[in-house]
Amino acid sequence: MQTAHTSSSMVAMAGLLSSLLIYNQSKAINEDCVKDLGHAARTLDNLMNQTGDSSEAKQPVCSAPELLLLVRDADLDIESTPSEHLESYLGDLPLSGSDISGIMARNSVRNVIKTVFPRRSCLTLERPCLDSSRLESTPKEEINPKFEQVGA
Repeated sequence: MQTAHTSSSMVAMAGLLSSLLIYNQSKAINEDCVKDLGHAARTLDNLMNQTGDSSEAKQPVCSAPELLLLVRDADLDIESTPSEHLESYLGDLPLSGSDISGIMARNSVRNVIKTVFPRRSCLTLERPCLDSSRLESTPKEEINPKFEQVGA
């Protein structure tokens, strides 16, 4: 069974080897997505900043890849572009309410993502059809036209 730590380590390792890291998210950008991306960003940041000699000034051993957040089966009801929605979601949360320390921790995760992935964007993929259980048997005429437009 994979743990969140193992998954974030695998994402971080892929980030070291790639110029583009595609993070596949289902339905919407949410706190779990941000938390998972934050784990991967912290791990990637630690790996990028390791040097062989601890007395040397910390110089990244490589640069971070561009991040593409791909939201599949998108349920986003937004008036902005997907990338603008991502940037809005990564914005700092207001420090109000009774859980200030929790909000500060969530803002810290957002800032790590923004720091490690200065080049980032978001794309959405519509559902191919309403009933995914019959996806393979759905005639081409019943495929969601918005789904087909993505590849065009």
